Amino acid sequence: MTARVDALLRCGFVRRIPSTVDGRRIDVELTEAGRAAWRAAIDVVAAEERRLLDALSGEERRLLSDLLRRVALVAERPAR
Repeated sequence: MTARVDALLRCGFVRRIPSTVDGRRIDVELTEAGRAAWRAAIDVVAAEERRLLDALSGEERRLLSDLLRRVALVAERPAR
């Protein structure tokens, strides 16, 4: 985790700040550059999602959503 935070820090996407709750802890928060990069990434993902889902009708999209919801609920359950 430290290596990932260090990389984001070098890019200027995050900053470390002392915790206001626990003096032993360091919190990490997004910078404005980090927020901008996150928004840009979300825009790319959303555009690709729209491109892929354009192949389906509205009814097919609803069915896919329902099926994925069912699979996600099973995935979230503890394994037996």
